[in-house]
Amino acid sequence: MSVMQAALITGANRLELQEFPYPTPEAGGVVVEIGYCGICGTDVHAYRSGRPYPPAVCGHEWVGVVAAVSRGIHRLSEGDRVVVAVPPACRNCDHCRQGRQDQCR
Repeated sequence: MSVMQAALITGANRLELQEFPYPTPEAGGVVVEIGYCGICGTDVHAYRSGRPYPPAVCGHEWVGVVAAVSRGIHRLSEGDRVVVAVPPACRNCDHCRQGRQDQCR
């Protein structure tokens, strides 16, 4: 595979499917082929307003399969199923204390 596609927010209410060179993993990294991606409120806001940044790749909540692994990576292998990790909740902020750890500040 020589190219990949991504949906980019290019302005208010504008979404474009663009092609990019297929990446190779940097030192200490991996390449993940995204299988499914969630679109959250941040993406919707950026799409509707065109802010804070055009262009922007949609979706930061995803699952996929490891496609390539750089040297020195031993905990992951090609073919492993992975999901993006949300940082751990602090359990101290107002959101955490109200049971909304997904909105931790």
